[in-house]
Amino acid sequence: MNAASSMGSRDDDLSLIEGLKSREPHAFEIFVETFGPAIFRFSRLKLGDAAAAEDASQEIFLKAFMKIDTLNSERLFPWVLKIARNHCFDILRKRMRTPETPVDFTADAIDRVGDEALTAEAINRTSNEAIPEMPSILLGLTGQEREIVLLRVIEELEYCDIAQITGMVEGSIRNAFSRAMRRLREGAESDEM
Repeated sequence: MNAASSMGSRDDDLSLIEGLKSREPHAFEIFVETFGPAIFRFSRLKLGDAAAAEDASQEIFLKAFMKIDTLNSERLFPWVLKIARNHCFDILRKRMRTPETPVDFTADAIDRVGDEALTAEAINRTSNEAIPEMPSILLGLTGQEREIVLLRVIEELEYCDIAQITGMVEGSIRNAFSRAMRRLREGAESDEM
């Protein structure tokens, strides 16, 4: 079960949001238990390192808790995933600025940062939940396409939620998802031959 479906209803989200805004410790525990595996999985895929993803997940939940009063939506999961996405991008930008790391600002280099994380072994270690093996063909997608496929297929988010997380227009997300799925189908068909 993913975080998007584990809350059950908007009423559950609203109840949890109310508890978080009231700074109830039990609400924070439920928040972390409910969304923790998905946030860790997302961070792991973005950062490519379990230890960094663990640290990032803790920082993300702290940021979300501190910013809960700014939440203007009834949807908690897309909001916290957007925080996670932005936080992971901040970490990746910092990595690119470190003197020990050679800086390569090409689009391919930025995409490769996530490629190491998208192995079947890495995904299967991201949480206690059973995650199906990631086909190697997924590595042929762009970073943006992989992110959209992850959010749409694995996290089962609606296009409007993905738009909120990524800042992209919903139509562009639909097109990118369609293009990615077509590429995946074509790759699967060529692997069968």
